[in-house]
Amino acid sequence: AFGTLIRPPHIPRDDLSGESKGYGFVSYDSFEASDMAIECMNGQYLCNRQIEVQYAFKKENNLSEETGRAPGSRPERHGSKAERLLAAARQTGGPVGAVPPPPPPPLPPNSMVPPPPPPPPLAQSHR
Repeated sequence: AFGTLIRPPHIPRDDLSGESKGYGFVSYDSFEASDMAIECMNGQYLCNRQIEVQYAFKKENNLSEETGRAPGSRPERHGSKAERLLAAARQTGGPVGAVPPPPPPPLPPNSMVPPPPPPPPLAQSHR
């Protein structure tokens, strides 16, 4: 209802009991869809339990001991401004980090703006 899922939802389960670990992952095709799901579903009840919906933490790079974070700080979440800029650049086919073109200049004061075109004629129903 919020957008297109890019993979089936994943609910981690205990290896021995098979019971849910109490959290899951849903991946949408856009940040707009994810944002809407978070806005609408966070705090709702699912199976008589209030759920918390938020962006997941990014996985830490296991190849390096240096994380780039202050000791004791939490890892970064997905959905950051940088991720959104990268996704927008990929979507438009532009180079990563490209700056969008500036908006058109404002109209001078008291200038005439042409009226919008008239709406198309309505289809006539025959009774």
